Amino acid sequence: MKIRSGFVSNSSSSSFVVCFPRKPESVDDVQEMLFGSNENYYPYNFKEVYTAKQVSETVWKDICTVGEATEEQVSDIFENMGDDYTTIEAFEFERMCEDRDDDRIPDFNTNSKKWSEWNRKYAMARRKAAVAEAKKWLLGKEDYCVYTFEFHDDTSYGSALEHGELFRRLIHKKVSNH
Repeated sequence: MKIRSGFVSNSSSSSFVVCFPRKPESVDDVQEMLFGSNENYYPYNFKEVYTAKQVSETVWKDICTVGEATEEQVSDIFENMGDDYTTIEAFEFERMCEDRDDDRIPDFNTNSKKWSEWNRKYAMARRKAAVAEAKKWLLGKEDYCVYTFEFHDDTSYGSALEHGELFRRLIHKKVSNH
């Protein structure tokens, strides 16, 4: 067993898939789409207040760095959805997860080859479910510009971005990473 000493962080992160009504061309464009005429960002349930310009600059930087999302990138994010799956492929994956406690599932300690094979099948089923969910979620959103973001709550600003309902004015999906 490993024992960790020293500082241990309890921070989290979340990924977001966000549909912008058009391709943002500037920080001001992002600010208008996220905040309208509001000059400040008041994260839900937070004491801090940030300027809409500051937050829009953060989002704009990510847009410029990452670019528009591909279906594969959305699928990558959706692999962490857990109980939010809704497709047939996802239900098959969830059933496989529920069967983990079944005695038919190989014990990692007694047969690592069988465990590795089961784990490979598990990963394939999870990916299949994520791809199906991404396709379903993106359906009908072809006229939008879709971007992905990831925010961490290791600072108060990061926490406000991750948990403060930043994209509440836009169609979006939030997926907790841990």
